[in-house]
Amino acid sequence: MHPSFLSSRFYPNIWNYDEEPRYLSWDIRDMTAHFVFFNSRISSGMEGASLEFEGFKSLEIANAIRGLKESKRANELMVQMGNQVTEEHEDNMKHLIKRHSSVLVRRGHDQVDLDIALGLLLDQYLYRERFKFNYRSCKQLALHLLRTSEAHKFDRLEKQRQSLIFQRQKLVGDRYHTHQQTLPPTSWPNFPNVEAVYEREPFAAFIASESNEVGELPEELVQSHLAPFLDSWMQAHESDIYARLESPYENLDLAVNVFVCAFCKDDGPRRPASILIGLKDFRSHFKCIDSQFDFQFSVAGRANALALVDLLGMDPKAATVNDLDARDARFLCEACNVSWHPEVLVRQVLTWRECISHVIQLENTDSHRSGTSWALLTAEATECIKRREQPFPNPEHRVWCCNHCPEHYDDATTRTNVPCHAKDEHSIDRPRVNADVIYDRRKLISLNPRKPICVGLEPPEIYQCRSCPDTVNRLWKIDPLKRHIIDK
Repeated sequence: MHPSFLSSRFYPNIWNYDEEPRYLSWDIRDMTAHFVFFNSRISSGMEGASLEFEGFKSLEIANAIRGLKESKRANELMVQMGNQVTEEHEDNMKHLIKRHSSVLVRRGHDQVDLDIALGLLLDQYLYRERFKFNYRSCKQLALHLLRTSEAHKFDRLEKQRQSLIFQRQKLVGDRYHTHQQTLPPTSWPNFPNVEAVYEREPFAAFIASESNEVGELPEELVQSHLAPFLDSWMQAHESDIYARLESPYENLDLAVNVFVCAFCKDDGPRRPASILIGLKDFRSHFKCIDSQFDFQFSVAGRANALALVDLLGMDPKAATVNDLDARDARFLCEACNVSWHPEVLVRQVLTWRECISHVIQLENTDSHRSGTSWALLTAEATECIKRREQPFPNPEHRVWCCNHCPEHYDDATTRTNVPCHAKDEHSIDRPRVNADVIYDRRKLISLNPRKPICVGLEPPEIYQCRSCPDTVNRLWKIDPLKRHIIDK
């Protein structure tokens, strides 16, 4: 019995055998009439009416018990007949489909695909569609079996092909990462994504091979093609950027050449790292360039970099990012609205890189519509600020690695752990930061920028305590400084 017919059945069946029976309306009306009849006789005080009613109840109960037993027996027979008919129909369909399958097997079709098609067709013709055992239906069944088998074969082969492609891509990726680890750690951020390697020959041909096996990728083949590809890839991107530079600023390492990585700019966690100044920044973001995203020259970045270089008394045509990093000056943005702290007006103190990021991120906002101007802090004030600044990258951030081996290629660590490694593995007693211990620029992209230090403007933080040693000296407001001197 088909499940769609259940709603029209008022007795148990093969799918819900334990369902309680339902009664017809005339049965209920007939029983109601009997109760009304006996109730009227008993109410009128007729002699023997109660005994007649008890006899009626006993008879009806006996009839109901007998009827339930007969119904149960009849239902069991119906279920048995239904099962038998279903099994016979299933056997007939299996026999018919297998007969067509044997013909297709002799013609070269795979038994795996035919077995799957058998299950699908049995499900269709046993439970969803009616099947007439005639010549036309048998021909349609044979055609349906062929199409179902071919469709499964196509899906099966496609899945096998995709699985082989995935395994070959993984093999290429493993070899690529192994090759990277043979190169200096400072170059790790500059490599293209592995997808770029997939598209290069001979790796593309290896991945797209029609073989039914994963195949071998000789180490000599990898080494002979990867190194030239990485060099040409880097040179091509550098040439593209050089072609966009205008005279007299044609050196990629000049501090006034400011670009924005469009890919990182639109990605929230990566946005702080989207400002590119200097060849190191460019190289670490070349992998972001594709048909949709490129580097965008920043006019505001150039203008403010020129202003900062001029404040430092440097030549913008010669001042490189290394020169400004070595100077390590601190600036105040005079275009920003000052921020209220408890009982004091303050402004943030920024490095030269933070100044450029600051103005690009706040470009066209209300606080910067009138243009940006910068104030250079004195050497004494800068030194005091540096003592209070949070280092970036933080030594506790897991972005540090050894510059002599690939130990931390996959898992960077804290700065305190690297010296132990350098001493144990490389016999370096006093590892130097930026020489033996470096930070992995790949990890910086996801880090939040450091929190700048603020200095007071009103009342001003411009005083120093002459009694304090230089190592702990700081800038004071006048009233706290007086209390400090009295305490000392």
